[in-house]
Amino acid sequence: MNKTTLYGQSHSDKLAEENLVCRQMVREINNFGITQRQSLLLIYLIALELENTDHMRTITQVVRGLTDDLMLIGAAEPDQEIKGDDNGSSNV
Repeated sequence: MNKTTLYGQSHSDKLAEENLVCRQMVREINNFGITQRQSLLLIYLIALELENTDHMRTITQVVRGLTDDLMLIGAAEPDQEIKGDDNGSSNV
């Protein structure tokens, strides 16, 4: 009779626990309330933390391709002159 004794968690148990933690993080982020753009930005920023640079580049390229306004880079908005009146209040 071949009897195997396991100590601790199996590999699949560890993966299942990691998956549960990830789902809990996503649930908490969604409960916080974020927009579609913020979700994409979060995915982008997390991808930048990946150790595998090929995966990082692939994911960030895909996310950047999904939206034009992910980053605050691009044509600068023109400055508006603020005009004040004699009582110190501003009038844009």
